[in-house]
Amino acid sequence: MQQPPPPLSLVIARIVIVSGVGFCAALGVFLLIGGIWHLGLGFLAATLLFIFLMFFIERLAER
Repeated sequence: MQQPPPPLSLVIARIVIVSGVGFCAALGVFLLIGGIWHLGLGFLAATLLFIFLMFFIERLAER
């Protein structure tokens, strides 16, 4: 049997989270290379936050 398609809100959340991870990780590495440590580490911390959100949303979607 086929699984039903995921809800639209889950699809949008995945797109936003993956985009956020990519943007924050790239900007964080760029700022660290440029020597702006505080902002670079902040963006890398935001990357971890987005990854945590992805796991959290996937767990909620399984219910």
